[in-house]
Amino acid sequence: MHSIIKIILGAGLLLTQSVLGAALAADKSKEVDLIYSKLVSALPKDGAIMISPYADSLQTFGENIQAAFNRESDALGGVALEVKTNLSKNPWDAGIFNVLGAPIEKGDVIYMAFFAKALALPSEDDAAVIKNVGVQKGSEPYTTVIGRDFNLTTTWQSFALAGVAKESYDAKTTQVSMQIATGNFELAVGPVFVFNLGKDVDPTVLPFITK
Repeated sequence: MHSIIKIILGAGLLLTQSVLGAALAADKSKEVDLIYSKLVSALPKDGAIMISPYADSLQTFGENIQAAFNRESDALGGVALEVKTNLSKNPWDAGIFNVLGAPIEKGDVIYMAFFAKALALPSEDDAAVIKNVGVQKGSEPYTTVIGRDFNLTTTWQSFALAGVAKESYDAKTTQVSMQIATGNFELAVGPVFVFNLGKDVDPTVLPFITK
């Protein structure tokens, strides 16, 4: 029997794909392939994917955190990086990252989409905030290539952002970055996709951009 998977992306687009339920249960990583295919189809031109999108490719830093991969997660792909973080003097005192394996040229449009949720909020009134999420230089002065803040809820959501690189960077000198020392909470991050769309693309009209 077929089941229907419905995935709500950041701009409110409902993606529906009919799949064999038994096959998907046996290999949830196919969900990541499905999202990749949908993103490629929706983007205005072919772009080079810059990292492995699977959650178990992510890494963490910071002394005052606890991090582990949940390989039985309800995240797309079945794996999530789960982190318990704490408020620190600077939001960048702890973070999540993944080194980008491809170069970036000045003027390239970089597009990032990812899935995340809060496992536990700081309080009933406070949101779980992750800061300067995007792509940055991996060494001093840690220049932001693209970046913005996001608020997490306790429901899986997709988020997306895009921007134009103001400088050129060699391969493996930039990285996905999420600053998480913003409060006392727990979060989970699922698949993360980063595309280099090259030049002559308007980043303001790309699909699924989080408002």
